[in-house]
Amino acid sequence: MKSESLFAQCDSCGNLNKKNLTCCSTCGNKLKKSKKKIYISLSALAVILLLIIVSTDNPTSGNEPAVSSTVSSAVVKAKPASEIPHAETAFIALSDEVRDKFAMAKNELQKSVLRDERKEQLLNMRLTRVTDWVGTISELDTNNDGKGILTIKLSPILSVGTWNNELSDMGSHTLIEKNTALYNSLLSMSVGQKVIFSGEFFSSDEDAVQEKSMTIDGSLSEPEFLFKFKSIKPM
Repeated sequence: MKSESLFAQCDSCGNLNKKNLTCCSTCGNKLKKSKKKIYISLSALAVILLLIIVSTDNPTSGNEPAVSSTVSSAVVKAKPASEIPHAETAFIALSDEVRDKFAMAKNELQKSVLRDERKEQLLNMRLTRVTDWVGTISELDTNNDGKGILTIKLSPILSVGTWNNELSDMGSHTLIEKNTALYNSLLSMSVGQKVIFSGEFFSSDEDAVQEKSMTIDGSLSEPEFLFKFKSIKPM
């Protein structure tokens, strides 16, 4: 391998000068710098610029997991919400409001007025037949004749359900008859199970929608409305 010369020749007088000199020691002419060094410097600069461009266009692998983690987290949190009908939501909201006011009532007169106010609200809701409401089975039983008794909670304080005895059920026929499609659909279900159901409420002069509680306190604090089920299925 040819070693690099330690001297630079002056183009004007031909004298050999040390490379660290900028001018010829004989004639004073300005010495030309080695083209090789210039080429090396330019090449190094080009490599540096290329690395900067590549690092800008392609994010480092260290950032990629963070993006993936964010997307993955969003997917996990985006659980599909149960579709609760608007009428059911309004029914639950009314019951919660009445419960709060009942807790602040100071006497029976205030409770009576509150019940009348709820009646007006229920009249405006026009609750008759409902379809695909959502709830949780809180009671699933039979009477002495084997007819089905069913209660479904719409919220912690609000329920809809059948009567639990033949005497009360006279004229309403809410108890679920054996060997019917509705009865058979309940055979594989259990208390605590979330379900989708359809059916109808009963009208009432006292509450607009018939409610089963024996006392005004029960009616306002934890109402259970009479309901005739038409269909039910698990969620």
